[in-house]
Amino acid sequence: MRLRIRDEPSDINTQVVWKHTISMVTIIDFVVELFTSIITLIITFITDVFLGVGPLTAILFLVGSALTTVAVGYFSLLAAGSALNLLTGWGASAREEASANPDAQSGSSNNMSETR
Repeated sequence: MRLRIRDEPSDINTQVVWKHTISMVTIIDFVVELFTSIITLIITFITDVFLGVGPLTAILFLVGSALTTVAVGYFSLLAAGSALNLLTGWGASAREEASANPDAQSGSSNNMSETR
């Protein structure tokens, strides 16, 4: 984001004072600059980084990118599921259901003590 600064001298009794007028960038300017820089980043990556290396390096880069994308996607799925469970209670875990039924829990512990 760029701030546009205009310097304007103003004379006050033979003394020069500089006034800095700052005008903020509008939302439209920000969005245009953001999309322009994203497109420039993609073009720079493809031409300078990806096509500037050997084929083995490119394959290793693609495999690493795929593994990272899968890991981030799975973690995002887990985070979204836990947030959904926290907010709505939907998708409660199996441990909570087993603890709600005391007969099932005590029956399994008796079976374990009888087998020993």
